[in-house]
Amino acid sequence: MTGLSRASSPELVTGPIRRARIFLAGAALLSLMLVAFALLLTVLLNRRERREAEMAQANQRLQEAQRIGQIGDWDYDLRTGAVYWSPQLCAQFGRDPAQGSPSFEEFKAYLDEEGRAAIDRGHAEAIRTGESQEIEYEVRLPGGAESRHQGVIIPSFDAAGNVVRLHGTDQNISARKLLDLLQTHVAHLSRVEAMNAMAATLAHELNQPLTAASNYLVGSRRRLKSGPPEETEQGLIAAEQQIHLAADIIRRVREMVSNPPKAVAAVALSRIVDDAIALLAVPTAYPALSVKKKLAADAKTVKGDRIQIQQVMVNLIRNACDATRGEAHPEIVISSWRGDAGTVTVCVCDNGPGFSQPDGARFSPFSTTKASGLGLGLSISRTIIESYGGRIWTEDREGEGARVCFTLPAPGRPQERAAA
Repeated sequence: MTGLSRASSPELVTGPIRRARIFLAGAALLSLMLVAFALLLTVLLNRRERREAEMAQANQRLQEAQRIGQIGDWDYDLRTGAVYWSPQLCAQFGRDPAQGSPSFEEFKAYLDEEGRAAIDRGHAEAIRTGESQEIEYEVRLPGGAESRHQGVIIPSFDAAGNVVRLHGTDQNISARKLLDLLQTHVAHLSRVEAMNAMAATLAHELNQPLTAASNYLVGSRRRLKSGPPEETEQGLIAAEQQIHLAADIIRRVREMVSNPPKAVAAVALSRIVDDAIALLAVPTAYPALSVKKKLAADAKTVKGDRIQIQQVMVNLIRNACDATRGEAHPEIVISSWRGDAGTVTVCVCDNGPGFSQPDGARFSPFSTTKASGLGLGLSISRTIIESYGGRIWTEDREGEGARVCFTLPAPGRPQERAAA
């Protein structure tokens, strides 16, 4: 009995110890798991808080950007008629966001008849084509304030491909429209100032064809009495040609000083250059000057307003003509070539002494080295070129004169237009 109890006592002791160790190990593992879960939960909560803070900051920056740009966003559910306006959009229309978004009909009440028609057409086209639309309309607030707005309409589709929602933006562009109007007015004044400088030369240029036509008519009248009919007819034809030449000069002058709406189209560079040379009366005012045209076959047309581009060419050619005064063999070369990204580069080069102004001052308004003039030529030219997305720059050619170049959009090639 005594020997059996002694032999089994170690087992009785080790069993509880093993179980205690297993319990302790399980408790430690559970504690570690709880600690890890707590750490993971803390990290996730911190990350969520950071994301919420970043989203709040991004939303605040978006609202500030909308406020600065005077642009708001909206959403229109075609199925339910529900409309949502962003707080900035409500502010633009003098509406308290606490009042909620207006209905579609309430929004149209801010517009005149033309604006309502534009909105209806834009919505109908977006639904019909499934493509975004851009429209402009006048807004009149209840207090009487008026402003010009630009809207973008973007359709949203359901699983079946049907347009179920419209959303987009509304931007107050009154300031931009006013700036465009002022730029157009300044450009018009610059053209008038240029024509004042050309007036004396143009009077002389017109006097030549009119005097010649008068002489032809006097001679033809005399031949009617005694000369053969063929000579009389030739004189009348010559007089008619001179009158047409004078009329063409007058047409160019009228176009130059007019202030028509901007009309962007494909225009021929050759005609623009010829009109600019005729307006400046280069053969008469600069008889020794040689003017060469080197227009590449694929760069003979550009996209823009013909009168505005003509104004740029008049400014650049006149500067080049003045720069070559005093040269033994004055020469101007007008060239063009097709560039990358669908642009045409046009350059006016002269063999004068080069620019006397530093590069940074050449395009500054009212900066000029001439005794007469406002110094607006290059400044207005830059405004016109940049309005089409192009750029203009000057280059000094050491010992070879100066060059002014600009880029304009090029009309698509025939195969590109066919693909489009």
